[in-house]
Amino acid sequence: MLKCKHYRICKLTAPSNTETQEDEWLCILHSKNPRKNINKFKEAFEANRDQSEFMSDFSYVFFPEDYIFFSHGDPLRIFREQFLHFNNATFSGSPDFSLTFFEGQVNFSSAKFLRGADFSSSTFEQTVDFSNAQFYEEKGGDSNKENQEIDFRRATFHDIARFEGTKFYEKAEFSDSRFFESADFSESVFSSGGRFEQVTFAKRVAFWATQFDGGTISFRYALFLEGAFFASPMVSRPGVEKRVETRQELSRMTKESDEILIRSSYTMEKLDRHIVAIAKKLRCQKRSWLI
Repeated sequence: MLKCKHYRICKLTAPSNTETQEDEWLCILHSKNPRKNINKFKEAFEANRDQSEFMSDFSYVFFPEDYIFFSHGDPLRIFREQFLHFNNATFSGSPDFSLTFFEGQVNFSSAKFLRGADFSSSTFEQTVDFSNAQFYEEKGGDSNKENQEIDFRRATFHDIARFEGTKFYEKAEFSDSRFFESADFSESVFSSGGRFEQVTFAKRVAFWATQFDGGTISFRYALFLEGAFFASPMVSRPGVEKRVETRQELSRMTKESDEILIRSSYTMEKLDRHIVAIAKKLRCQKRSWLI
């Protein structure tokens, strides 16, 4: 047997590629075969977790559709590693990280979630990186399945949350989440709308050059304690930061969205100013109202 293509990460050998019918030499963790043995996969996954709880690296791992990280009702849904890497990993199912506590830094950058993901009521104690990750429905999948939601409801981010360039191809749900440090959604894409209702942004949040390409984006009752930056490079000037209070900026922050709602959202600078901005497609025209 030869070393796995990602041997530096997994320290595993690869079975014959004639056996796996793959063009590359890949171990049980990194094999892209959707029918690979899930019991052998689980055994290898647990063996590769760092028992010292310093760093576990699952970069480029292909998770089978039926893989379960925690049993239903498991009271100890915790990743204790100081550094946990899932960058460039592929989740062919809908991973259930609900109620999960991540104690260290977590890296999901460039990961692919083929059937959505559930991070509801999860807690990120340190920096989490979802930059350039992709949440979408696999071709031929059932778009009506409940487990295809992108669910971050009631999630808590105690440190920096990075979502730069992240692509949400299904509706993204962040309602009732709390961001205690800065959050960055710059250049991300929301193709099917999303909800940030009653979200608390304790620090500055950036939606610079974010694309809202369809559906409804709602920020009703969101709380921006240090302001929000929605400027687009096409309408902003270098060195000039535009804030969520201006209706002109709100009307330009999307090209294709059916609707954008920022109702009763607050910034600490002007608590007495309630904003509602509705941008609808009317033959390439936009309308906005400020009340």
